[in-house]
Amino acid sequence: MEPPGQIATLILPADTAWSEADRPAPSLARPPIAEADAKAVDQAADVLRTGKKAAILIRGSALKEQYRVGAGWSSQSRLRARSLFDLHDPTLDWVKLAEGMGVEAARAETTERFADLFSSAMKTRGPRLIEAVI
Repeated sequence: MEPPGQIATLILPADTAWSEADRPAPSLARPPIAEADAKAVDQAADVLRTGKKAAILIRGSALKEQYRVGAGWSSQSRLRARSLFDLHDPTLDWVKLAEGMGVEAARAETTERFADLFSSAMKTRGPRLIEAVI
């Protein structure tokens, strides 16, 4: 697989049960985007003006929709902001991370391997991580 690749993570308790559904679940309504509190914006601006080290957390659609955040940023600044949320660089070994925390884990690169791992997980108690590479 070449970057950026697609990774899906499914973490379930071992006692989760699945049954057949007659149709897909309806999409959830997207909540409205809240307006930024003017006082909070002023406080953040004051902190940034001090010249001390500071970080701004930008998340969700703010990174995707130029008209909200970054419209005046250089393309390099936008790319750097997006890279802070990139789970591909550096490459994380989710299986090793889980095992390091005492959680049994495995990687599935095929649907057959995923089915085997999922079946096994459903027969045991305790947490289990299956990294499903799509």
